[in-house]
Amino acid sequence: MNMNLYKQYYSSPKNFIKSPHDEKPKLIFKGEVYEASFYEYLINELTKNNNDTFKLVGKHAYAPKGKKFILTGFYCDKFGKCIYNSAGVSMAEFDAIKVSESKLVFYECTLIQNPQSLKGCERKFEKKFTLLQLLFPQKEITCVVVSNNNKTLNKFKHKKGYEVHLHQLPEVDLLDIAKRSQYKSISAPEGVVSANSLNKVNSDFHYLTNFRKLTAELFNGCSLSSMINKILPYNGLFPRLYWGKVPTSQLIDKIGIVDAEFIIISINVSDTSNPKLRYYFQKSLKGVFEVCKKPTRLHNKKLSVVEILALTKSMPVRNRAELVTLEAEIAQCAPPVC
Repeated sequence: MNMNLYKQYYSSPKNFIKSPHDEKPKLIFKGEVYEASFYEYLINELTKNNNDTFKLVGKHAYAPKGKKFILTGFYCDKFGKCIYNSAGVSMAEFDAIKVSESKLVFYECTLIQNPQSLKGCERKFEKKFTLLQLLFPQKEITCVVVSNNNKTLNKFKHKKGYEVHLHQLPEVDLLDIAKRSQYKSISAPEGVVSANSLNKVNSDFHYLTNFRKLTAELFNGCSLSSMINKILPYNGLFPRLYWGKVPTSQLIDKIGIVDAEFIIISINVSDTSNPKLRYYFQKSLKGVFEVCKKPTRLHNKKLSVVEILALTKSMPVRNRAELVTLEAEIAQCAPPVC
């Protein structure tokens, strides 16, 4: 067994240790160990091919010391996760990245086989693919989907810009790893570079700036169907649009009594063929809440909160009749686009 698997950071061992025979925590932890084992495979391949033109971005225990938060750009957090931030908001996390002068390859590990769940994976992969194309327009981007079974890989085998890699989890004692693992730094071999090094060669992409431009069009009367066509090429990079805010007093019969002057109307377009309305309200001292059976306060770093705070001053005031018209437009949407 590769003992380096005991030196990685895992986020879910406690749940697995508590319920080792419960399938869900076991599968979650197995997925983390699987990803770590594949990264070890990449490290070993790099060691064998030390003349490789590709550099491997260091993460996990191989991330360089002195990791620090970066407002905009690639960085490794304190647990060695490779993240891209835009204006302090996490846009994507990558299982592994290799880069050369002309190419960038990112790897996504999954053990999922359920077709419906794989659709969700595909949307996440496409979002990352699009983000990297915007950040590195001069490079050829490839997504390599890594799995332990051909059923999963066959979904991506012939997809443009994608490759697949069959990787089996080595024989390991998952429970022993969960109990004894301790995050420790490992000396990286030659050919491993820091996540920060990507920031020297990427192009500028400001999520909120682009998002404001798109939303302004909807604020100014652009139809929902036209807006959906505009965001289609972004492949889920912009999962929501904001339509405006309606006085709470006009929506009591719809959402009940809410302690706020306005209800913010959001359109979830993560599935562009099936947009859905979501409702939020803002309390200056207590943050942003989503309207549901029990109003839920959203974490300040959550992307939707950052979006709402950025748009709140420019958001137009609408009325109930206009909302009914929007609901009718959403109801008319049909695959693949509105």
